Amino acid sequence: DHGVAPDVLLGTLFRIAGADGVIYVNAGGRFTTWTVAQCQAINERLRAPMGAIRPALPVPGGGVDAERVPYWIEQYGADTMFLIGASLLRQPDVEAATRRVVEALREVGS
Repeated sequence: DHGVAPDVLLGTLFRIAGADGVIYVNAGGRFTTWTVAQCQAINERLRAPMGAIRPALPVPGGGVDAERVPYWIEQYGADTMFLIGASLLRQPDVEAATRRVVEALREVGS
């Protein structure tokens, strides 16, 4: 509604400005700002060739549940940096929950 598509703003303009990683509100989190398709479009622009400008990491956040990381890896790829906070802190054993997330990433990467 503001005149710049999210994928252009976050996926192209932020890269041109020098961002190494771009945090955006993830679909399906506690905010319902964008759809999975819109988030995937941001990710595609962040990774797409752009002359001498290097790719940037997609960093979805805002309600990324640690238990759903395998799903999000399938949607976005293992070369995504996930902001996972509250869902890990709610776990009785934060270290074990963190290990499960790391293992999910390793399984996709192999």
